[in-house]
Amino acid sequence: MDNIKVGKFIAELRKENSMTQKQLANILGVTDKAVSKWERGIGYPDISLLQELSRALGVNVNELLAGSRDKMNIGANTSKINDIILDAIHYSDSVKANKKLKKNGYILGIIFLIAMLVCSICNIAINKKITWAYYPIGGLIVTWLTVIPHFFVRKYKWLYSLLGFYIASIPYLFIIEYLSNTKGWVTSLAVPIVTIGVVYILVIVMMFMKLHISKWYISSLSMTLFIAIDYIINRIIESYINQNQSTVFKVSIEIFVTILLLIIGLYKNSMKATKDRVH
Repeated sequence: MDNIKVGKFIAELRKENSMTQKQLANILGVTDKAVSKWERGIGYPDISLLQELSRALGVNVNELLAGSRDKMNIGANTSKINDIILDAIHYSDSVKANKKLKKNGYILGIIFLIAMLVCSICNIAINKKITWAYYPIGGLIVTWLTVIPHFFVRKYKWLYSLLGFYIASIPYLFIIEYLSNTKGWVTSLAVPIVTIGVVYILVIVMMFMKLHISKWYISSLSMTLFIAIDYIINRIIESYINQNQSTVFKVSIEIFVTILLLIIGLYKNSMKATKDRVH
């Protein structure tokens, strides 16, 4: 790759488009000094800028890298080469974005560690030992394990977030029970409710991802499942407190919302079918 040739080509195209170095720099989000270096052949645009630069100058990426226009107009081959170059640019952008995301994840982890350290120091300074600091520290750990997959995992981030939340929240609940005066509520109350809640969210997310039907129908189905889940959770609570709870009004509202979502879905589909017949 001839930097001098490419630099002269960039300068030529910039002038053809009646742009100053400053104007081109503003389009690309760089300095005019950077553009000047490119045109003098002592520097080269970052690969992530090639697509935007070629678009601004009115050529394709292949021509930009070659330092000349495709005067022979070799259509198919030029198009294939251009696609390969664009794929490389997109891959480079993706790698850079992932590196930046991981860097942010490490920074967030350090912030969480500092926050936990500050809580511990304050607790020791006030009470001469760690007592209440377990609460915010545990909460920070649960939060960190919930959000960290979004920084380090490429696929199924939501699934790893749910697993992280579940794995971290159960020990945290047992720690709270150990530090509190009330015992036995985690095993009989908290763990079943958290488990049911996490499984329910998992099922709902999978439904929205995998079912190729109207979102209104899925929402209606989700509410139907929620009614069943709510019933089970109420039975767990009643068993723990040894007291029956009236749920008639709440269930009525849930059934109403379920039917309403279904009606909206039917109406939307009917309107869509009408438009399709018209066109």
